[in-house]
Amino acid sequence: MRALILFLLAACAGAPAPVAFDGPSPERIAVLPLVAAAIEPDACRARDVVASERLEALGHRVVPAAVVASARASLPAARESAYPALGRTFDADAVLERSADVASSIDQGAPLVLVVRWRILRAASLAPLWDQSTTVRAGEIVAEHLTGPDPGDGREPYFTDAPIHGRGLGEHRSAERANTPLELIDLAERRLAARLPPSIGSMR
Repeated sequence: MRALILFLLAACAGAPAPVAFDGPSPERIAVLPLVAAAIEPDACRARDVVASERLEALGHRVVPAAVVASARASLPAARESAYPALGRTFDADAVLERSADVASSIDQGAPLVLVVRWRILRAASLAPLWDQSTTVRAGEIVAEHLTGPDPGDGREPYFTDAPIHGRGLGEHRSAERANTPLELIDLAERRLAARLPPSIGSMR
């Protein structure tokens, strides 16, 4: 039910419509660790935790990436053998692959651009179930906040996450931007999670 409420709120707010699965909704998703040469392994692991939480917020049952990584180490490198084995081990019918790559077309000295991809495959057959990617550029706005009034006018300053549209002309805006690889990946994965359909079971 919580996933349904979040889904309806996103729709009312004008968020992008979720992209449907190419087949029945998965019952349980094994989240694979993020593959990203642009950031340190510890930072990747932090993003793994957040990715699992975002799927769970949509009502999906997940196997966390840390658990999957531990089991994956003892399995064959080839996906054709490893993914079915993961499915059997964790009773998962799907796996989520996550990657972040530096855009190859970026010139030296230009702002960092990352292409982040989420792909969900059937664990037993590796058949594609859901495949989305998004491109993020350093300096993109993550959120805008109202920070007025001007500290020099004698009134108490404030900070709010409230929507900025329709507010008074005297308000001052402060933009929060994504600049580091970690911030860009977080922004991209937030966008991808917003495209993911909620679990069918959570909407009943």
